[in-house]
Amino acid sequence: MIHSTWNQNERFSISDDRDKNLLSVIITDVRSEDAGVYLCGVYLNEIFYSYSILTAVHLHIMSKVGVVTASGYSAGGIIFKCHHHQYKSNTKYVSKESDGCCERKSPSVQDQWMDNGDVCVYDDTRAGVLMVYFRELNAGHAGTYRCGVNPSQYTDTFTQVQLHIKDDTVLSHWWVNKSVSVGDEVNITCQIPEEHQFSPKVFCKEDENHICQSVIRSEVKVNDFSDKSVFTVIISDVTVRDAGVYWCGAETSRTDFTFISLTTKVQLKLSMPPVFGDEGGSAHIICPYDPIYKSKSKKLLKS
Repeated sequence: MIHSTWNQNERFSISDDRDKNLLSVIITDVRSEDAGVYLCGVYLNEIFYSYSILTAVHLHIMSKVGVVTASGYSAGGIIFKCHHHQYKSNTKYVSKESDGCCERKSPSVQDQWMDNGDVCVYDDTRAGVLMVYFRELNAGHAGTYRCGVNPSQYTDTFTQVQLHIKDDTVLSHWWVNKSVSVGDEVNITCQIPEEHQFSPKVFCKEDENHICQSVIRSEVKVNDFSDKSVFTVIISDVTVRDAGVYWCGAETSRTDFTFISLTTKVQLKLSMPPVFGDEGGSAHIICPYDPIYKSKSKKLLKS
């Protein structure tokens, strides 16, 4: 506790502007332990330590632990991975810095993807990682973000992420359509920007919520060509579950931060062997589908 007659107490200084009826306190060399609730008041009787509380001030301390840059491409996607290994179970968030307040987006349920409008957020409490997924990038996504965690009620620790969006017209041609029969093998050629040619390659599949997840269904082998901006993915013994939308990209790692730039979109369709029927008899058409579409209505069209 300090009061106006002391004027200063270590890092705390206090002043009383009686003309404006304003009490001011300055804290220098602010530290994380300074976070918390402060009470401003007036002594009514100094002998009996009687005083009246005027207001309560909640002091939040923001601690920036690093600054990183990440780059994505228009019409592509990008995934942030913010590592908070010390605070696995603490509340995590991402916010975009702008004039005024930063709007925070946090997963309302841990260990589950949550759609927060233009971004999807996942709090992986087992690994202590916050994943942020931007799909269909555009110029409006560019800017400065805070990828943070709340170690306590009144303290924030965050990494500042400067996201750059590149408008690469070549990228619009990096869309691949493949058709393959069940049981066969398919080769998918992926292109990535030259700036990522020496980065680890990434291949992932969209789920029903259009969020790119790791491939876990078929045997997948990634082979680098001599051209480091091109790589191929081989899916052998294709099954029904392999049909869908995939993305190729590259991963860049920094201290406590990783981002994956998704650049090549792949649509993999399954073709079934021809069906034969005798006139006047019956024909049996089988259309297998991914189990994720169990609850969806089905239809048959004749082209």
